[in-house]
Amino acid sequence: MKAKGWNNHEDTFEEALRREMLKLKEENYNLRLDLKELTKAFYKLLGDKNMTKFNDEFISKVHEHWKENKGKVKYVAETGVHLKRTTSKKYGLQDLADHFNITEGQARRLLYVKRRN
Repeated sequence: MKAKGWNNHEDTFEEALRREMLKLKEENYNLRLDLKELTKAFYKLLGDKNMTKFNDEFISKVHEHWKENKGKVKYVAETGVHLKRTTSKKYGLQDLADHFNITEGQARRLLYVKRRN
């Protein structure tokens, strides 16, 4: 068998895989750039008022509602067929978010980042 040296390098399976991976890596990079630009455009279209800024009156309402209900038992349920169990759930961030029709992350940000003294 005669060795061809680097003449057969381009025909190997490993080289074909390497070329395919390089193409996919470049495509992945381009898709990430596209996603970054689309995200910027999305938030620009929404504007700050709709997504990230809340007026002081709304923030105060959220804080007051949280102070009134934090730690209270939201419901108590008895379950079980053969064994009686009592389950209670305290008022939490998700309940606050549901009450004001905002996301849990927004509720957390309003309570802990935009803290009122």
